[in-house]
Amino acid sequence: MAMKKFIFLGLTLVALTASSDENLSGKKYQIPAGTSQTTTVLFPKGNLHLSMYGDADAQYYGIMDGPSCRNSKKLIKYNAGIGGNTTEKIITVEAGKTMVFIATILKHSSSGVGNGYGISFRDQWNSCTRVFSFAPKPGAFYIISQEALLSSTNFCSVSVKEKTTDERPHDLVEGPRLTCMF
Repeated sequence: MAMKKFIFLGLTLVALTASSDENLSGKKYQIPAGTSQTTTVLFPKGNLHLSMYGDADAQYYGIMDGPSCRNSKKLIKYNAGIGGNTTEKIITVEAGKTMVFIATILKHSSSGVGNGYGISFRDQWNSCTRVFSFAPKPGAFYIISQEALLSSTNFCSVSVKEKTTDERPHDLVEGPRLTCMF
């Protein structure tokens, strides 16, 4: 039974990846050489279900360096399973110019139904990506979080706030929606 679920989950992920427009980049963001102004950002995990069995939620935050998912550069990725990352980190990024951020969340839900022969599981995967931009102030501390809203047709929301003022950046702009996969 466990092996069937594992195979089903693998096939589901392959199908989801095949139906998406493109994959997120695995390249890590690095502050450009010679950058004199930086800011600090915390990316909380949000309402993720993290499991060591590999069938849990995942989340990706990055900087866009072009118009598509594959042009992203990873800031942090939260996932579960062996070798997965579930630790929140504070990240330093370039400040003083407009930066385009990407936040993608992959949510997993499962339900079981008795079918006369045991329990049949139904797995469902949902992905939501938000793109937004603003010019981080040098020396500021931002909290950027993404939450899955299972009751919403928009499915997820992103919140960007400067920690000391608890206010959104005045120049925050939400970009076009993308379909990105891990």
